[in-house]
This record gives sequence, structure tokens and C-alpha cells, in this order.
Amino acid sequence: MSPAARDRHSQWRDQRPRLDDRGDTLVEVLLAIVVIALAATAILGAFTTAITASAVHRNGASLTTIMKSYVEDAIFEIQLQPSPLFSSCATSYTLSSAPTPPTGYTVSITSIQYWNGSDFGSTCTAGSLAPQLVTITGNGPNITSTLSFVVSSTSYSEVLASPTFTSASSASYTQGTAFSFTVTTTGSPPPALSATGLPTGVTFTDNGNGTGTLAGTTSVAAGQSTITFTANNSVPTTPPTQTFTLNIGSPVVFTNTSVATPLTYSIAHNGTMTSSNLPVTASGTTPITYSYTVSGKLTSGSTVTTLPGSVTFTKTTNGTGNYFSGAVGATTGTWTITVTGSNLMGSATGTYIIKVT
Repeated sequence: MSPAARDRHSQWRDQRPRLDDRGDTLVEVLLAIVVIALAATAILGAFTTAITASAVHRNGASLTTIMKSYVEDAIFEIQLQPSPLFSSCATSYTLSSAPTPPTGYTVSITSIQYWNGSDFGSTCTAGSLAPQLVTITGNGPNITSTLSFVVSSTSYSEVLASPTFTSASSASYTQGTAFSFTVTTTGSPPPALSATGLPTGVTFTDNGNGTGTLAGTTSVAAGQSTITFTANNSVPTTPPTQTFTLNIGSPVVFTNTSVATPLTYSIAHNGTMTSSNLPVTASGTTPITYSYTVSGKLTSGSTVTTLPGSVTFTKTTNGTGNYFSGAVGATTGTWTITVTGSNLMGSATGTYIIKVT
């Protein structure tokens, strides 16, 4: 570049406007405005949320204070004042001195339940002076709350009584089926119940009202279990207990005879019965115990209560291996035998007949 050209370039460079001297462009100004607007919106939203949350909290605190004041006045008027309002089986109370809630707030009694000796419920016995559970509902700006309290008559006195078991002391259930048994007691206050000696698969639940539930699944093994229930309401020094027998198994069923269709064996007089002539078979959880009674009518018209001749009953503790056998003798007639089989599930009967001709 010639000296003259360099001088002209240098003059132009010195005379052009610098970037810092030109100021911000329109695009840059608009972008800044958008950023500021977004930030302001976020701040305003957060501020609004904070104000709303603060208002809800403030309204809730105000409603709580109003309701507590209402409860204090209600307890005084219903129970404590010289002429209390307490009334048997009351469904509501009109309070004369309850403070009027501020504008926008309301408080009212919405339900009353009655003490039945073990819990509060909707049933009330006429003339009862038992405690009452009063529930009030309060409403305020965008908020609702409930509060419950107990009132009672100054004439009410709960009589303490030791627990007594009123349910059965045993129960039997078929193996492979689920079951449930309710333990019941009396006592005041209602006792807490517990159980020990539970077999595998069996549970016990205290229902909290003087009753309990014994429950078993389908997996409970066959057998007899001894369970001890305890009822404790702190009235007696030593809580009473009940020994409960739980039987799980299958009942006795005679499989080769029935009352409607007895198993009959006919034999000539002076004949001898063998073990296969009149067997006694049954199903059910073992051991099974057997017994029998005889009602015989002879051809002569006489009646007897013993087996014919020298016939005997051979028995086991199983469902098989039981039979009548022996010489029947010379006397003719019909002997009806009622066999009873018993196991832990109970008893059943089967009918067998020997005809001697």
C-alpha cells in the first residue's frame, strides 16, 4: 500500500463510529424488556401464591380458635353450669352464651353419639345418662373443620365390673375350611382380650369392645388345641381366663350303613359269624371310639338288650378293622344294633342288624 493510501485508510478508521459509541440496538432493547417481563411474572406468581397460602393458614387458625371457644362454652352449658343442659338421648343443644362467630364463619353441632358401655354409637336407651360424644363442624373462607368432645351428666356413675366370658369354651371345624369364632365377654369397662396357645394358621384379634375374633385358614392341621383367653379391664387383681378347646378335623361318617338303610346279616341259628359278615367301617379324623346298644326282638316275642349267643364286637380306633363275630346260638329273632362312633369333631351313629333264623 502506498503512503498516500495508508493515510486515507488511517483517517477513515479514526473517523468511523465505534461499537461502544453507537448504544444498544432495538433488538437488544426488546430482548431486555422480554426478560424483565418474564421475571416480573414469576415474582408476581410467587407473591400471589404466598399471599393465598398465608390467607388459608390465617383462616384455618382463626377457625380453630373459634371452634375451641365454642367447645369451652358448650361443655360449660351442657355439663358444668348450675342448671346444665345435659339431656338423655339429646340430638342437639341450643347454647345461649356461645359467642357469635365473625362474618364468614359458622359453627354448629352436627352429630351426637351415645356411650353404650364399650363404645360410642347411634343407639341410645331412653333415660340413659351415659356420656355423649358431641361433634361440631366449623366453616370459614375456603376451609371446613370438625372437632369432637365428650359431655356427661353429673348424675352418671359407671359401675365397674370384673370380666366374665360368655361365649362357648370349645368349637369344632372341618379341616381344610376357613373359620371364625367370636369370643364374647361382659365387664365394665369392656376388657382387653388376648390369647395364647394358638396353633399354626390361627390368629386372634381383640376387637376393642369386649369381644375378640379367633380365625383360622384352610391350612390349619387336624387335631385338638388348647387355647387360653385372658380378659383384662384392671378391675380384678388377677384377670380371668378361659380355657378354650379348638377341634380341627373330619367328623365320623359310617360308610357301609345308614339309619335309613341298615347293614343286615342273616344267619341260621347255631351258626357262627366271621369278621367279614358284619363289618363296621367309618371315615373321620382318628382316633375314633366306638360303643353300641342292642334292641333285640326274639321270635317268641320277648325283647333283649344283648347280642345273640356269644357274638362280640371287635373294635379299633380306626375306620376299619371293626366287626361283629361269634356263634349266634339257638335263639331266633332280630337284633338291631346302634353303633356310635366319636372323635374330636363329635359323634355319629350307624345301624346294623343280625337276623337269626
